[in-house]
Amino acid sequence: ATAGTRFATPAVWGLALLAIAAKEPKWPLRRHITFGAIFGNDWSFLDHNEYQGEYDWAESVNLVVLRLVSYALDCHNAAVATQKCAASDESGGVVVHNPHVRYTSVLCATHALYAPLFLAGPTITFNDFAEQCALPKSPSMPVVWYILQLAVAMAILEMRTHICPCFALARSGVIGTLEPRLGCWAVFLTLRVMWLKFAVIWRIARAWALLDGIDPPENMHRALCNHFSVASFWKCWHASYNRWLVKYIYIPAGGRKQRIAATTLVFLFVALWHDVEAKLLVWGGLNAFFIAAEMLFTSVLQKQTASLASSQPWLYRQLCVCGGVTQIVLLMAVNMIGYSVGVGGISGFIAKAAGAGTETLWAVAATICILGAGVQVMLGIRDVEAAAQRSMASQCMPAQPVLVSPDPCSENAPCSKCD
Repeated sequence: ATAGTRFATPAVWGLALLAIAAKEPKWPLRRHITFGAIFGNDWSFLDHNEYQGEYDWAESVNLVVLRLVSYALDCHNAAVATQKCAASDESGGVVVHNPHVRYTSVLCATHALYAPLFLAGPTITFNDFAEQCALPKSPSMPVVWYILQLAVAMAILEMRTHICPCFALARSGVIGTLEPRLGCWAVFLTLRVMWLKFAVIWRIARAWALLDGIDPPENMHRALCNHFSVASFWKCWHASYNRWLVKYIYIPAGGRKQRIAATTLVFLFVALWHDVEAKLLVWGGLNAFFIAAEMLFTSVLQKQTASLASSQPWLYRQLCVCGGVTQIVLLMAVNMIGYSVGVGGISGFIAKAAGAGTETLWAVAATICILGAGVQVMLGIRDVEAAAQRSMASQCMPAQPVLVSPDPCSENAPCSKCD
């Protein structure tokens, strides 16, 4: 009813935040969303655990909210575009509107409750989903090959979780009591298995959607160990959610003109969207701070080292490696705070390492050497990718410069949480 008016966007976000608050078990609103509170005491027996099922309704709220917000804001933007089109008829202006996208309640419910992506995603915007329903497109890669890759990933995940119960170590707080050398490897292994777990979950859902004729975005474009930048990492981790954040929060909040403010707002929403916990708020604040520091540091260094890259390429590469190692360590610490051991676990690990003396120094030196070698390989991979893109561009468009890289993890790709 409010589509196309100035009240639409505040109303959509107000209802979205209310829904997120309603699913939080620690907040008072959740206590009033029960069968007993809504329908009376005669129905209160349905609130008992034996009638709740294995999958609580609150578990699905987060992703459903993203889809409903996408529908509402896409509908609002289409209404605004229609109004602009009508207003610009006399002046000859043109507003492009996709005729294959229809904003109906049936299609809204279909998008919000779409079975393959309902439990875990990937997140697909309403316009993209509606267009694919009207005009199915070919998969970005053969489905059979994609499923074979998924089967291999599932086998590796099963093997790793049986050999090393890293999630149990993190949740029990054992990591905080380990020696520095073992603690470093335990943190690294936990993040590796966490990446693989999410990659398998999301690819199972995406494979099902591909078999149904819908091609949602891929969530993991690069392996965990193929990142040496906070910005690059968040462009590729849960990439479909990143695209959603770019479209509905980052760009409306100012985008590149207000990078720090828009990035901070994005991470605040992401932290609240996951769970209202202190460790996630700390995680969001630290990520926003490190991304802002990275953008500032990079912009300053680009001016200072513009000639160094051409005059002394080896030295320039080593400086890049040092920066990459620093950012990898920061990413590991921040994500362990947000998704594993929390602030207390990291504090205990640091305190244990500080009291270990020489062993800590050896562990730090080994970590720097290993991560530095990894960053050297990553930089080599980026050089090969850049050369391949330049070659492709010169073959397809010999008279045109390369403006935007097709790689969603490239530096030119838009990103809500980094840009």
